[in-house]
Amino acid sequence: KTEGKDKEAALAALRYALLTVAKVMAPVMPFFADDLYRRMGGGESVHLADWPSALQIDKVLLKDMAAVRTTASKALEARERAGIKIRQPLGRLTCKSLPANEALRDVIADEINVKEVAEDANQHEDVVLDIELTPELKEEGMYRELVRAIQSWRKEQSLSMADRPGLLIITPDADFIRKHRETLMDATGLLSLETKEGEEVIFERL
Repeated sequence: KTEGKDKEAALAALRYALLTVAKVMAPVMPFFADDLYRRMGGGESVHLADWPSALQIDKVLLKDMAAVRTTASKALEARERAGIKIRQPLGRLTCKSLPANEALRDVIADEINVKEVAEDANQHEDVVLDIELTPELKEEGMYRELVRAIQSWRKEQSLSMADRPGLLIITPDADFIRKHRETLMDATGLLSLETKEGEEVIFERL
């Protein structure tokens, strides 16, 4: 849904997968395979295409990804023990070992929702999660929780992505909403966003 390199990479991977599926199903489902192949921009006909050849397996990447999954699992357990929701950003995760691939380190940071991932071969634990919440981190966590709450409200209202409703939020955190009003509207597809003080959080459509 969000424009950028991630979207481009995801669409390219999906197109490659569908083109390959069209080729391998062509002998048994010739018409459907041909239609799929053309829709994916494969060319004149799937029956004129070469049979797909097996790609070389990157064993190093597979090993590194297994390590990434293990590290992420341990860090998520540390989050759970600390009682900190995944939507709350944290400052730093220090690991006893990390893959050299920076992109995989970024995967860990995104999965655990930390600002920085670092390596310290001398530490005893496999992962050490810094759970100190600075005012900046708390504010970012509140913002993400609010975005999630608004998106949940949109879903309850059966609104589509194209719908741009107005919303009134009655909340004890009205000042916070006023501070982030414009970015909240952009992030959640609202036409307008109003707020006022109240003891309970109430969402009302305008």
